[in-house]
Amino acid sequence: MTDPQRYEENNEKALKKLAWTIQASQCQFKLILARCNYASLYDTLIEKLHKICECDINVFHLKESEMDLYNIMREESNDEVQVLMILGLESLYNLPQFWTSANYMHKEFFNNFSFPLVLWINNDVYQQMMQLAPDLENWATTINFLSCLFPSS
Repeated sequence: MTDPQRYEENNEKALKKLAWTIQASQCQFKLILARCNYASLYDTLIEKLHKICECDINVFHLKESEMDLYNIMREESNDEVQVLMILGLESLYNLPQFWTSANYMHKEFFNNFSFPLVLWINNDVYQQMMQLAPDLENWATTINFLSCLFPSS
């Protein structure tokens, strides 16, 4: 098996795991971190996920000025939300503030939301999360996607 085939096989397995985790987490809050370093790859993965996942996925693209995950979720949630997927964390002007406030509010996510939350993050965003939002990160399920075109950092 060639390296590109191995990466593709890994990503297909990870995508199925992501779909299963989302479906198994219906009607409860579950934080899922989808780690992928390349936007072009996660765009493709999200497109495939929409085809294999039986849930309606609401996709939210962060504005660069966003700083409060909890308020974003509150504004985007309604009785019909089955899954909320958030993209664009790598573009935030103040990612440290974003993680600090999310960590402070981490218990409120579990108390007030009843749907899975998928955050697409790269390695740099994940490193900041581990440092600034350790409580939130400890409760997360992480699913890793790899790229055969570029080495992961």
